[in-house]
Amino acid sequence: MLGHLRSWFHSKTYGEGVLSFSIGFNCVGRVPGMAEPILDFETGYLLHKKYTKFRRALEIEIKLNHAAIMQVTSPQAAEQILWVAFQRVCQEISTLKIPQFDGSAFQRDLFAQLNLATQPEAGLLHVPCEAQPVPPLPKPTAVAMPVANFWQLVTQAGEATTYQSLAQCEWLAQALATHTTKQIIGFELQLRKRLQKLYHYDTLAMAKLVEGYVSDDSFLYFCCHLILQGPLVYDQVLRQPDAVTQDLTVHETGEFLLSVADQAFNRKVGPENDQLEPWEYGQALYDYDSCAGPMLGQDWQVTDLPLRFPKLTARYASAGIF
Repeated sequence: MLGHLRSWFHSKTYGEGVLSFSIGFNCVGRVPGMAEPILDFETGYLLHKKYTKFRRALEIEIKLNHAAIMQVTSPQAAEQILWVAFQRVCQEISTLKIPQFDGSAFQRDLFAQLNLATQPEAGLLHVPCEAQPVPPLPKPTAVAMPVANFWQLVTQAGEATTYQSLAQCEWLAQALATHTTKQIIGFELQLRKRLQKLYHYDTLAMAKLVEGYVSDDSFLYFCCHLILQGPLVYDQVLRQPDAVTQDLTVHETGEFLLSVADQAFNRKVGPENDQLEPWEYGQALYDYDSCAGPMLGQDWQVTDLPLRFPKLTARYASAGIF
């Protein structure tokens, strides 16, 4: 059913008011080992609804009852649950007043295709037409927080939490929530600039030596860890990485630095709003998920590292990469 709907609606447009439409279903139940089970809402409970004017994007997330899903024994039973969820989606669409969006036509098509999708060989009943061209949207722009202000916040957070990464990130989120939305977005942009400078083969070598392994995600989180150490360590990493004397062993992941601005923003304006979030401005500046642009510096092989970084190699020999 869902595959059929995704294929069919991929080629459809319902006006320039909505250029992208995301419908999500959440079926999280009790996690093994959890002390207390989380609340399991009934199918159709609205978890999230947001329309972003700038991107002309509509997002709706609906809960599926976990217990009901676990008791499903046939495709027909699963389809009945999804019918209830899609009915709630349409109810929520009916409450929206989005200019240049034909919500009624979308709902008619949705239920027509749901009827087809529940029949045998549903995928053969419709051949999608060519998608209509959509004009590209401009990239969102904003002003980065001055680098001195950025480092002041990071340093204050570190000193207040003895540089414990998780507590440091929570401190930053709370502090940023007292700033204006422009300043919160500015923090995200400055963070992206700092991360972009660390996208360097020397920093990659440091991650390999310190942690013993490196992947796209672990390298990104290691760069966040370096930023959380403050401006002195950060600058030395860029200028003379082998001369860094600070212990760079990662005891707590720096990953949560990536969501600090978004957390602060949602605390400031509330999670249900039609504004672009900080990550969307940041992604337009530097998309660390796609590793935009070539890595800076000179590539290396593991056997090169003792010569290029003799001090770091000796200090973190216990990582066992040699």
